[in-house]
Amino acid sequence: RSMLRAVHTSKKDLYTPGNELDRAIEVYAKVFMPSLHEVLAGKREYEAPSVEVAWVWHLHKLDPIAYKNDCEAAFGMVLHAPSGTSPFLFSRHSGHTDNATSSSQFAISCNIRDCATRQAAFLWQVRGINYEDQDFLGSAVLRYVML
Repeated sequence: RSMLRAVHTSKKDLYTPGNELDRAIEVYAKVFMPSLHEVLAGKREYEAPSVEVAWVWHLHKLDPIAYKNDCEAAFGMVLHAPSGTSPFLFSRHSGHTDNATSSSQFAISCNIRDCATRQAAFLWQVRGINYEDQDFLGSAVLRYVML
């Protein structure tokens, strides 16, 4: 929730297609994902992404088939957060702005801009106080499992 809260309270507009979201998508594809691949290959230390890049990573993973296919096409494997690291971990600074050190070409096959727009409405609907209540969340999970 802290990552989603950080996106929602960010001074950057990460819900609407435009320069700020486009820059986050670019850094995610050209820098973060090749860097993550190098981390998982043991070639470098993990650096948590900025909230903007963490948001794009979250959005991309919301389309798991596209995420799987995109990762396998570029890296031959599905990339995940390093062992012992939360996939929702983010840094308050805007790291990952260097040029990619990998020659891998990472293409995103789903529309991240549209996904960001959809998430704005969804997150507004689930921001209520009930979503801080562990009993409410537990019963919601039980209802979901019964589907």
